[in-house]
Amino acid sequence: MGFKTVKTYGLTKNLSAGMKVICIYANSITHKKHASSVILSITACLLFASTLAIAEFDQKTTDPLGNFTPEPNSVPTHTWLIWTAGIIAAAILLLIFNARLRYAVNLRTKEIELANQNLRASEQQLQSSNQQLVANEQQLKASNQQLRAHELEREKILKTLETKNKELQSIVYVASHDLKSPIVNINGFGNLLWQSCEQALNIIQNKEMPSDEKIEKMEPIFTDDIYESLEFISAGTRKSQSLLDGLLKVSRAGSIEIDIQPLDMNSLVNTIKNTVEYQLNEKNIEITIEQLPSCLGDSDQINQVFSNLIDNAIKYRHPDRDGKINVSAKTGNGYAAYCIEDNGIGIDPDHQEKVFELFHRLNPDSTEDGEGIGLTIISRILNRHDGHITVESQPGENSKFYVTLPTA
Repeated sequence: MGFKTVKTYGLTKNLSAGMKVICIYANSITHKKHASSVILSITACLLFASTLAIAEFDQKTTDPLGNFTPEPNSVPTHTWLIWTAGIIAAAILLLIFNARLRYAVNLRTKEIELANQNLRASEQQLQSSNQQLVANEQQLKASNQQLRAHELEREKILKTLETKNKELQSIVYVASHDLKSPIVNINGFGNLLWQSCEQALNIIQNKEMPSDEKIEKMEPIFTDDIYESLEFISAGTRKSQSLLDGLLKVSRAGSIEIDIQPLDMNSLVNTIKNTVEYQLNEKNIEITIEQLPSCLGDSDQINQVFSNLIDNAIKYRHPDRDGKINVSAKTGNGYAAYCIEDNGIGIDPDHQEKVFELFHRLNPDSTEDGEGIGLTIISRILNRHDGHITVESQPGENSKFYVTLPTA
């Protein structure tokens, strides 16, 4: 390799290194890292000084013909010092670079930790949002349940209102029709009684008529006309009194305070059986009570319900066979359905839809006593207990009354 080549190579290499250092220096100045910038500037100066020293050394070791004739151990001392300082500066530069690298890593680590903290905060916020969402969903469900409860209460009120309207219509019908009939009779026979009394008074005031003739004419007036009129007036009065008493009983059945509690229906029905034991024996009626589930209700009013149904089964027994009454039950959907079945005269299909109306008797042609309000009162009692009553019957065969009540 010739002298010029070596010289150019050395100059180029050192100049390249110096330019790189200057670039790094400029970059450091741009990022305002002052401590490392000073070291970089010193390193650049040392490398340029080393380059100039090498150039001077090269000039001293060149012959007149321009040939490179290196001499061992002929490098000036200040050149070695400059090289040593450059190496030390490079080492310091590496240490500074390492420190800056650690600083950058630490800074990046802190940024990552901060990002993780932000992420955790975001996760906590998301969890809080999810919890709030769950709470809102639960609140919505509660609101829906409350709304449903209000709807059920509204339906219950509407049902009660419908029942009240039907009862009011029945009362209006009774007032306009059933009560009107005995009042018309009382008024009609009252007029006949007034006429009979006037006729008798005229006979008494006739001074020309002999006493025997007066007695003969007055006797049929008192024994027939007046007596018959008084009898019909009395019957109309009793009928009116019975209707008014029935209305009062129905009214009380819907207004009396009830005490809902669990009822032992086996004990309740057996107590009713013991109460009517004499009638059962007298009329040769057998009653069977199966195992009955408990229900919720007012003890006195539920007792009235089953007493009335068993009493009807006894009252409307079939005259041509021994009577049988069976009380059974089954449960489902939170309700107990009790069945009171008899083998009595049954109910005509035309009357089965009307037997629960006010003053409508089970058998209008029967000679048995009855006001026709028993089943109306039962229906009203059961409506207040969130229950109901239905009937199935075959005329001349049997009747089945189904009473439904909430289970205990």
